[in-house]
Amino acid sequence: MSDPITTAAKWLAAQQEPPQPIILILRDRFSLTGSQAAVACTKANEYRKEKAGRSCEDRAGH
Repeated sequence: MSDPITTAAKWLAAQQEPPQPIILILRDRFSLTGSQAAVACTKANEYRKEKAGRSCEDRAGH
């Protein structure tokens, strides 16, 4: 099972429009501390960038 930070990050990365205020929402929804929620936001951005990179490669025919 994933740790709560990773779970929160994956959930956030999958959101079309990230909810606001995101730190408070992550804290409540995933029982995170403020620091953990901030880490989840960073991870979510990394997941989005990875997904965008793969998407560009797919369109380029790689």
